[in-house]
Amino acid sequence: MVSRSALTVTAGVIWYAGAISVSMRGAFLLAEASTLHASSFPWHWAMFGLGVLVGILKAWLIFSKSALRNLRRIRTLKKPAWWDLYPLWFYPLLALMIATGISMSRFATGDYERLCAVIPAYLFVGVGLALGGIPYLSAAKRHRSDKREEREETGQGF
Repeated sequence: MVSRSALTVTAGVIWYAGAISVSMRGAFLLAEASTLHASSFPWHWAMFGLGVLVGILKAWLIFSKSALRNLRRIRTLKKPAWWDLYPLWFYPLLALMIATGISMSRFATGDYERLCAVIPAYLFVGVGLALGGIPYLSAAKRHRSDKREEREETGQGF
């Protein structure tokens, strides 16, 4: 058995590790597109802007709500365990998303037009995850302040 606060913090860390990983992959693809750039208009930068814009919208409309739902679910667990970080249906979906990302990267490597098509996908997911994970950060902050208040009440010091 594990504490709900440990699950909350771990879920947030995993969430942000995914956001960093996906964003870095998007940046690598953007760098590759920059080296392959041959047209008069830098489409890769336009796609970068589109990816960031869609990422912000996705964070606001989807990912932040998903994070809040997961935090509420974790708070209601009677006997939390490590596998309760996310709902069970999420794990096969995560495997599918990773496989899709790998396939997209392989599909686009070395081809400027394909890279321009794939860059926004990585960036809107990465930016969306990063911004959508804000509820995890605020939950971790609340956990730290709750622990501090608990120590002060019991006189255990800082």
